[in-house]
Amino acid sequence: MARLGINDPELEKFIYSNPDAAVFAYPRRGQFALARVAGNGQVISLSMYVEGARNRNIKTTITRDAKGLTVASAPFKFDSHNSMAAIRVGRSFAAEAREAGVPSDIIADANRVEYRNSPLLRKAGRGDTVSLIYENRFIDGHLVSTGRLLGIELQHGKEVTPLYWFEDGTKGGGYYYANGETTEQTFRRYPLNSFRISSPFTTSRRNPVTGRVRAHEGVDLAAPRGTPVYSVSDGIIEAADSSLSGYGNRIDINHGNGYSTRYGHLKGYAKGIRPGVFVKKGQLIGYCGSTGVSTGPHVHFEFHVNGRPVNPVKVAIQTNARIPSRYYAAARPRVTALARQMKQLDAVQTASNGKTVPVMSADQVKAALAAADTPASKKKQQG
Repeated sequence: MARLGINDPELEKFIYSNPDAAVFAYPRRGQFALARVAGNGQVISLSMYVEGARNRNIKTTITRDAKGLTVASAPFKFDSHNSMAAIRVGRSFAAEAREAGVPSDIIADANRVEYRNSPLLRKAGRGDTVSLIYENRFIDGHLVSTGRLLGIELQHGKEVTPLYWFEDGTKGGGYYYANGETTEQTFRRYPLNSFRISSPFTTSRRNPVTGRVRAHEGVDLAAPRGTPVYSVSDGIIEAADSSLSGYGNRIDINHGNGYSTRYGHLKGYAKGIRPGVFVKKGQLIGYCGSTGVSTGPHVHFEFHVNGRPVNPVKVAIQTNARIPSRYYAAARPRVTALARQMKQLDAVQTASNGKTVPVMSADQVKAALAAADTPASKKKQQG
């Protein structure tokens, strides 16, 4: 009470004798209180704001009038406003984020966001950018706490991963793509949209060209020459050449977590496909052909787990994972707005030549973006 300038014995007696005012007797660390105090130290009004589970927040207020002290409680809502920052990683994300004004609890939350069964920021390195959107909570115009990390985006080389917080029925919710897809790795079952299996996975098969009996470590997907071939999941191209005997033009993709795939006998490669390039699930990588040891147009498709070939038809993979539709529908307007703010933040950082953008409000980001679009600003950037 002394920190609020209160010197009021009557108030103290009221608090300890009235069960409805017990929240003032034993306040928890971090709780927010507002007081109006007369010059003599007596309370005119005193409010305590208690945050509860599932937004059941209670404001308890003691008021003094001519008749004495009374107490009343009512629900309240925080006023929330978003803050944003884009951190260009140098020596460490945490160090640069602190220098940019990002609160320590938001930094900690960012480091806990999972992507593909490991922390998203584990692969953040020098020159990458981590963009953050988080909420600040206000009561009667007073900043009282930092809220939730609402959005995080990692630009790792040419790979961009934007994730947003959704309530999903679990304690604390989770982070998903803006369209509601999970961050867990998912796969297409096959790399072609239309085909027939002309030769199955087997431990013993007579090769129709050489006549030799040996294992067939994939499935042959027959389709017309030139049929588009797609990556079955996100990954890094490890090979795109004809150096492997019998496979003709082939592509090898490392999907991480012990998963890799191979696509053989291709007619050719899609534009930009080369070793080291990151590809997304469903991205065009090549075209069905009959190069190498082949009797007709098809794609020889292999699926490897920890370096060992497995049957692509039967391997246990997650083919579709989305947030339940009722949670997605409820969050969609909010997440759509966050995704728009993230694009604005990215544009501001681009206009600053990729430098760190310190903590700004959403309105400040809009203003900075508008300033970057002025003719004078463009002339300065070009000069």
